[in-house]
Formats: sequence, C-alpha cells, structure tokens
Amino acid sequence: MSTRAALITPPGAAAIAVVQIAGPESVNVLKKIFRAHRGDPAAAKAVERLSYGTVYDGEEIIDKVVVAADGDKQIVDINCHGGPRVIQRLLLLLQKHNVEITPWQQLHGADSIAEEVAGSLPYAKTTLAVRAIAAQHPGGLTAWCEGRIKSLESDSLSLLQLKSEIGRLLGTFRLAQRLLNPPTVVLVGPVNAGKSTLANALTGKTQSLVADVPGVTRDWTCQLTDVNGVGVNLIDTAGRRESADQIERCALVHADQIIARADLIVLMVEPGAQLQTRIDQQLDDLPETADVLIIVNKTDLLPRTPRESKYLHISALKGIHLDQLRTAICSHFGVSHFDPAEPLVFTDRQYQLLLTARGVDTTHGVLVLLNELLGNLNRKAGDETPRNPD
Repeated sequence: MSTRAALITPPGAAAIAVVQIAGPESVNVLKKIFRAHRGDPAAAKAVERLSYGTVYDGEEIIDKVVVAADGDKQIVDINCHGGPRVIQRLLLLLQKHNVEITPWQQLHGADSIAEEVAGSLPYAKTTLAVRAIAAQHPGGLTAWCEGRIKSLESDSLSLLQLKSEIGRLLGTFRLAQRLLNPPTVVLVGPVNAGKSTLANALTGKTQSLVADVPGVTRDWTCQLTDVNGVGVNLIDTAGRRESADQIERCALVHADQIIARADLIVLMVEPGAQLQTRIDQQLDDLPETADVLIIVNKTDLLPRTPRESKYLHISALKGIHLDQLRTAICSHFGVSHFDPAEPLVFTDRQYQLLLTARGVDTTHGVLVLLNELLGNLNRKAGDETPRNPD
C-alpha cells in the first residue's frame, strides 16, 4: 500500500483543518517536515504522540500545527490552520515527499461498498444525504450488484441491458458528489436588496445583521445550510456600490474572489422601474461563465405579484415563495427529485469500476468487476480484471 494523504475535514475556509497521512511511510514523512517546539514536553518523542510544533518546507515555515501520530496504525493527523492556501501548501509539501494526495474517500483504500458507506457517512451533512449513503449497503448499490451478478450467471440479463443500467448509474455520481461535497451558493446584488434577510431566512437563524440602511453587511458570511435536504455553503456578500470606505472596498474585492469560485450565484434585486436595466447592470459585474439565478425580492411591497415574469418573485422578510427558491436551487444542482433508497455511485472507485465494466464485452469480465465492486476479492487464480486499452 502506498502512503497517502487527504484533507479529512470539510473543504472551505475554517479555523482548523486536519490533513491525515496514512501508509507505511507516514511517520517517516512527518519526521522530515515537522519540528516539535523545544518547550513541548513531547518534543523528545514528537512523532509518537500529540505534539505542538512547526511544519517546514526546507527552512521555510508552512504553519504552526498540532500532530497526532500512531506508528502502529501508520496514521498521522496534522491539525493546521484552515485557510485554503495553508492546506494547499501542506498538501504540495507532502506530494514532494512522494505522498499520494487522494480524495478522503480513498485514503484508507476501502475496497468494498460497505467500507465506503462507513467512510462516507461522516461527510453527509444533511438527513437526506445520510439516508442516501446509508441505503447503499446492504440495499442500494450493494443489492443492485448482487442482483445483477445473479442475473448474469443465470443468463436472465443481457450485457446490453446491463450496460444501459450502468450508464444510468454512472449518472448518479455527480448527484452523490453534491450530497457529500456541498456546493457554494453566493448571494449578490445591490445594497439593501435583502440579501442578509434571505440568508437568515434560508439558514433559519441570524447569520447576518439586517437593517433598512445601505451597507450594513460589510464582509461575507458563510453558513452550511439545508436546502430541501441538500447541504449548500450559503454565502452572503456585501452589497455592490461605489464607496470611499477602504474597508468596504476591500470587502467587495474579497467578495469578487468568492463569486468567481461560486457553483451558483443568486442575484437579488428589488422590484420597480427599469427592472431589466438594473438586472443587466448587475450581470455585467459578474463572471460571463457564471451560473446565475435571478430573483426579485420584496414582492410583499407590490400591490400584486406579476402574473407573467421570467424571474422568481419572493419576499425574504415574509417568507413568500421561499419554497420555490429552494426547489430552484436544488434543480440547478440536479437533486430536486431523487429517491435516497435507489442505487447511488458515490466514490471514485465505484465510478471507475462501473465505467470499465461498461466497456467490457464478456460476461466473465463484467462479473469479475461487479464482484470487485462488492469487495469480493477472492477470485479464482488466473482471473484477471479486464481493463479498457486506454
């Protein structure tokens, strides 16, 4: 087994992050990059127990960290600061020492659906996500594999039919990634459009201060939010306007960086005259390739909601049409309608095995791959897993 490392805390800005190294060289790699502080009583055995110190790349300081090493299990946890740049530098440093950087799902080389379910559940942040992942064993994907193996062995299912099913299954992988890696939704718009009120309404708590005064929100806030069962990182940004305030200008620059990385931008505007002109002006300030959902807030102030409009009209303050907004967000990410009990491909290992199986032209070859997917690795001697030439 190779030595691997992965970020095992959720991605995104945070106070603390944990990078775990697993494998035969984990402790040796730690010895090369970590120096315990002299005042630490654990310094003499810095890599055998919990210890505070510094990670270095040569003589360059990367971060002050707390490490926890278990030589018997060949596992090292590096507790570092959670800024994306710090994490990136740490992972690049480990890569320089021949450590393979992998997704957290593959860190310990899970080779069965049951193990992958156990390893993925801690990353399911909503009830719906937990249900969907937990359902994959012994039901869901496990039951599907077992059923297809029996059907192939009894000649009651053709390879053509199976490959069609596999194609549909592969399409669930993106959905699973949305469940396990919450996408980022950024609220943008002019000052006083009601972005912070909407953020508070969607999260169900006071995430941002609100007032009928422009410029109350001066920096961005982020909250993991359950949107119809799907976790999203909801970010409320400062209203866009010209300002002489240095702090506010810095906040807007930072907001632009966040907007550029967003999976979905929710553009909020107020109703009133020249609506389309104001929307177009706001769109001009957003990345051309961005996915944008446009909503008109404060519909409660209108005598009546327009019967025909290409935009969703809501009232964040009164809760009007917020269910429609939640549905629109879920629809954008392809998770508006799905049965969590249905088979779901939720790891790279599963995806690659099924992708390979779809290209195999012999029943025996497909059976080998389906058994490998289940974790039935005790195949007869001479059996070889067929692979696509490319």
